[in-house]
Amino acid sequence: ENIPAWEDSMARLKAEEEDAEKKCALTEKTMSLLNRAKDNLSNSYVGKVERGFKYYSDTLMDEGLGNVMVDRNLHLHIDGSVDPQTVYELSRMDQTEPECHRSLEQIRVSMTIPEGSYDPDFLTFEPPIRAMQTAHGITRVTRELVERLESEGLIYAELRFAPQYHLQKGLTQEDVVLAALEGLEQGLASCHTLRAGLILCAMNHCDPASNHEENMQTVRLAKKYLNCTPGS
Repeated sequence: ENIPAWEDSMARLKAEEEDAEKKCALTEKTMSLLNRAKDNLSNSYVGKVERGFKYYSDTLMDEGLGNVMVDRNLHLHIDGSVDPQTVYELSRMDQTEPECHRSLEQIRVSMTIPEGSYDPDFLTFEPPIRAMQTAHGITRVTRELVERLESEGLIYAELRFAPQYHLQKGLTQEDVVLAALEGLEQGLASCHTLRAGLILCAMNHCDPASNHEENMQTVRLAKKYLNCTPGS
């Protein structure tokens, strides 16, 4: 007489198991798509990437996750988010080789990863990094990025870069950090909702000893300017 009740219980458990498996598969697929979009950040404008995140999350899960992705960006490379037009103009202003001899379209192509490919050596970062070897270049790039994030509707962003990659024209790491802070201050001055900060990155090379001192300088600067508030 207990067989029907037992069968009902087994059927419910089976349905719950199938539902859990579907949710796990959906989550795995979502994370795979989000990671793919994140990997393309270096050659995409922020707005395009954020809309991509929202498309994936809204399609595969509920709208709440999409809103979170659009509102915040916790891993944004400054040198991977530069407008090609800015690289074009700075390169001509500072006579930066080889970009000062290239057209805007050539620069745009050099900063774009072809569809279906990826950029493990970050070659698409090289033109903007070359354009960010002066204080005014770093300040402008940082300011423009902050202004663009505000226009895209973000409310919080963490902007990261490695100061030791911007010393080719005589700047010190502290000069670089101060220039980025100046750009952050200028950008935030016109923002109504966005809050943003800087993350200073140390770099891990094949031989850690080759840039140990540069990394230690970065650490000391991060400590010195910890909790530095633009405008203070």
